[in-house]
Amino acid sequence: GAGATGGGAAAPPVPGGGLLSLVILLSLSFHSVMEGVAIGAQEGDAWNIFFAVVAHKALAASALGLELVGHRMPKRRFVFYMWFFSLMSPL
Repeated sequence: GAGATGGGAAAPPVPGGGLLSLVILLSLSFHSVMEGVAIGAQEGDAWNIFFAVVAHKALAASALGLELVGHRMPKRRFVFYMWFFSLMSPL
């Protein structure tokens, strides 16, 4: 059989998962933009905040990725969503 280790046909997307995934993407993206604004608003040395935001962004990206995988997001959309999310932190 095609157990949890692979093989066989891909599982169908989770009903309603596309909309929920989009809402999560937009929420986390907005959150990332606000973090970038917070770094930009700092006067003086903002390196401590920068490193905290980078660590936080890595955790948020992991959470988003797990959410998309859990909803069985198609690979193309998964890559696009992750790419879009990565652009949401202003430099």
